[in-house]
Amino acid sequence: MKFLCSFINIHNSNSKTNLNVMEDEVKRQIPQNWSEQLINFEAFIEYIQKEIKPYSIKNNGNIEVESSFIEDFNNHLLKLKSNTTNFLNSINETTSKFNTFFLQQINLLTNSSIKAEEKVTAARSLKNIQSILYLTFFKFAVLLDKFDNASGLSFGDSLLNYIIRQYSVFNAETSEKIDSATRSVKYSDDSENENDNSRNYEMNILSTTESYSNILKQIFAILQEYKVNVRDFQIFKSGQNDVSVSLILDINFQFIEMYNKINEIINTNNGSISVRALGNKTLLVKNEKGESNEDKVSYKNYVATLINKEKLDSEFLNHWFQFLSDNKIIIKSVKRLNRATEPNIRVMDVFLDIPNEADIAQLKKQIFELTSTYKTDIALQVDDVYRKNKRLIVFDMDSTLIQQEVIDEIARHAGVVKEVSAITASAMNGEINFQESLARRVALLKGLSVNIFEEIKKVITFTPGAHKLCKTLKNLGYKLAVCSGGFVPLANYIKNELGLDFAYANNLAISEDGTQLEGKTYGPIVDGSRKAELLGAISQLEHLIPEQTIAVGDGANDLLMMSKAGLGVAFNAKPRVQEQAPTRINQPSLDNVLYLLGYTDEEISTILKY
Repeated sequence: MKFLCSFINIHNSNSKTNLNVMEDEVKRQIPQNWSEQLINFEAFIEYIQKEIKPYSIKNNGNIEVESSFIEDFNNHLLKLKSNTTNFLNSINETTSKFNTFFLQQINLLTNSSIKAEEKVTAARSLKNIQSILYLTFFKFAVLLDKFDNASGLSFGDSLLNYIIRQYSVFNAETSEKIDSATRSVKYSDDSENENDNSRNYEMNILSTTESYSNILKQIFAILQEYKVNVRDFQIFKSGQNDVSVSLILDINFQFIEMYNKINEIINTNNGSISVRALGNKTLLVKNEKGESNEDKVSYKNYVATLINKEKLDSEFLNHWFQFLSDNKIIIKSVKRLNRATEPNIRVMDVFLDIPNEADIAQLKKQIFELTSTYKTDIALQVDDVYRKNKRLIVFDMDSTLIQQEVIDEIARHAGVVKEVSAITASAMNGEINFQESLARRVALLKGLSVNIFEEIKKVITFTPGAHKLCKTLKNLGYKLAVCSGGFVPLANYIKNELGLDFAYANNLAISEDGTQLEGKTYGPIVDGSRKAELLGAISQLEHLIPEQTIAVGDGANDLLMMSKAGLGVAFNAKPRVQEQAPTRINQPSLDNVLYLLGYTDEEISTILKY
């Protein structure tokens, strides 16, 4: 929970709605006696409105002068002081009770004497407590922000930090204690029931006849006869007469005569049938001769997105399919993503079954070599429901959303390009860390006019596809953020230009007269760790899980953020970064990210209409 301190800077018009949704979800899952221990923030908000706001130091004309202005003003401030003291004492008393109760629950649930059969229940309870702590912290941030606005005072941030220090339920040690107790627990209802005879199987049928509709009718009649539940099915047509049908079924292998009947229909129509168990079972294949073989191979669904600016040429495809064959990877289907009206196929999804025992890290190394040799991007992902159900994307700024490195542009205006470049090279070689590198480079900017940012805005060039990508994702309901090692004025400019929801960057200190840079920063430094923390913080605010997030960047300080996201993308990055990144895009346009989400050009055009 150490990232929570960074959360106080997040302001979003939907935060109240998201917190209410989160609170309703938490309350549905916890015991009544726990609900009774939750802090009543609504009562505090009501107190602020009735007893704090009328005595705000902002005044707003609400001091009624009855005798003398000075006397009435003093009475006004005394009332604010008295009511604020009552407010703070009440928070302290309520939070102390909350802290005591939930610390007691945590200690009970993490006790080493808990029996093995009780650990799953304990772990679920601990996860609920973790949700309660997140919720309480976020609501404190909102409450104290309201207090500051109503009172005209500005100590909400300090009070929030005091709460973290004073009450141990909010500190990192408690969070780690909960994580340790829940990390190794396997939930029984998530595991597979090995004694259940009714299982999910995938039946694939290949037909080479025009009458495949008639074949389907006969097959479904047989499935109905044996009371087989059809969970899903898809049809792929790869030629005029070649049709592949895939069915997901609940069946039992005791119904062997059912297979014989289906196989007889397939044989009559010169087709083939294969049946594969889903969930780490056996593979049973029957061809048109009715021969069977068993091969104890289990698979997981993946999708590989292939992207080339011009076309996927035959030389590359030959080596790609050879790679799949060498690694015993099954091709289930392919889907063209670029427009059908284009003369060449240059982007496509290849849906794959990869053996569970395959070394995915090793496969990705081989893919990286293919990518480097043929200048064609290959992004391998798990093919699951979250591929198209992501809802947050976090960008780096320099050389990602824009084509420049901001510090270099400022250095160019300041006439210190060589000095800044030398420091940057030292950091790239690992001789100094990012924070020291930033401090040294910023020191060279001392004395520059603050108007430098207006000059830089004039030369900023947005990366091709940045506007299209952001607009498409906004239309899909995404939240968008920029987390930059650059500087706040330019990050806010990028946020406004692209319609982003959040912007985080480094703050440059300015002289007292507000005219010059002082050559130093203040506040948290946005480095690699900070970017990853902000990704997690925004995810919590938006009530998202990691699988619903995307991180895009080009530098080494983006790698941690990429590794935490559901989809991490290195965009035109240096080779060392690309090699470590989960996926990569080496194309001029940033909107290629949409292909990784499985969208076709036609679908993207439809989304952009609204």
